[in-house]
Amino acid sequence: STMGGQEYVQGPGRDGGLFYMNREGVLGLPGYFGVLVLSEFVGRVFVWSKTQPNVPMYLVACSWLALLSVENLLGTVVSRRSTNLPYVLWVTATNLTVLFALDKINWHPDVMPVVNSRGLTTFIAANLMTGAVNFATNTMEWGMVGAVVL
Repeated sequence: STMGGQEYVQGPGRDGGLFYMNREGVLGLPGYFGVLVLSEFVGRVFVWSKTQPNVPMYLVACSWLALLSVENLLGTVVSRRSTNLPYVLWVTATNLTVLFALDKINWHPDVMPVVNSRGLTTFIAANLMTGAVNFATNTMEWGMVGAVVL
């Protein structure tokens, strides 16, 4: 990062007290709050409104353009560990893309209520599947295209 924040968050070592040992979580709060606020906004406007959800393609394209622009301007890559601005924009762009795709294939009316009513079960199942994939293969060696396909 341009100011060293990402290096501090991702740096090695756990010595230095309670704050230093929990720096990822504590310093990640603003980023996760940003994800929450943007997700709530998208949900209220496009998913939970009285009208049929309809995520416009231009909004999806603009979200990806914003991500690429910020990455280019800041010279920072997406980082879940530091929950930086590119990460917040990446999560938003990914969610908008999925909502757009579900809207186009008319799949979400059946799936969304099930996922929402079983959030913990869905979360645990997703984590178990992620663990199975990580156990079966070294995902760090897959490259960009392989990771997206996986």
